[in-house]
Amino acid sequence: MANLGLYGETAETTEVQGSSSMAEKRKVLARRSQLEIRMDMLKVIKSGAEKPTQIMYKANLSWVALQTHLTQMIQRGLLKWVTEGTRKRYELTLKGSSVMYAYQKILEEVGEEDVTELASAF
Repeated sequence: MANLGLYGETAETTEVQGSSSMAEKRKVLARRSQLEIRMDMLKVIKSGAEKPTQIMYKANLSWVALQTHLTQMIQRGLLKWVTEGTRKRYELTLKGSSVMYAYQKILEEVGEEDVTELASAF
């Protein structure tokens, strides 16, 4: 059964056998949100992945999704691209670094467990 998640993403639910409450009966297996995808992209670029193919593999994206997100992130000033001959490479802007920092602080405040992985990118 498919449900609409908090941010509009589709989430699959499955019944858990032997559970008594409604919350225990459903296990949500949600995909990454647009925000999580973009934060993953910023993180891999910050960690040294500069070329589109490197970003695509490290952020676990398809080529089409990568191009869409890169275009939007450049338009919003989070990334800039530098041309070297016929190749492009991407760099974080100051705004992109600030957004990553703010996202990490939010995760810390809400008690997310994955904060150490993101914090290591700073």
